[in-house]
Amino acid sequence: MLIRVPDGPAGKRDVRVGASRTSRWTTSRLAPFGPVLLALAGCAYLAGHNPNDPAEPMPVCPTKLLTGLDCPACGSLRMVYALLHGRWSAAVHDNVAMLACAPLIGLLWLRWTLAAVRGRPFQVRIGRRGAIAVLTLAVTWMVVRNLPGFPLRPGG
Repeated sequence: MLIRVPDGPAGKRDVRVGASRTSRWTTSRLAPFGPVLLALAGCAYLAGHNPNDPAEPMPVCPTKLLTGLDCPACGSLRMVYALLHGRWSAAVHDNVAMLACAPLIGLLWLRWTLAAVRGRPFQVRIGRRGAIAVLTLAVTWMVVRNLPGFPLRPGG
């Protein structure tokens, strides 16, 4: 890990803190594969367990539990289940916003993997305007999908 510290009036310098060179190499090059293994394990579970069935053990959305509203990610398990079973229209119905974000998430993961394999650092920088845009889109999606009569509701 690099930490930027003041280096007198001339500027800043990087100080390396933490793991040894060998473990840093292993960690940085293998890091992108952790989320993939978790995603594959989740998909393997979802392939045989229908999140539309109330009898199936599935995680409960805290926003839905506390407020009764669908959060921006609600329906994502159903969406993935539908995709795993080739039901594209059901996936769109369950969470069209997350489905639209999937290619971007895949591209970011690919860039992270390529950077890790090459031994280069990878950061996603979206800046203040980008963060405001993402937050605005998420809040707008949450409001719109909770409007009475909105047709694209998870599990509906």
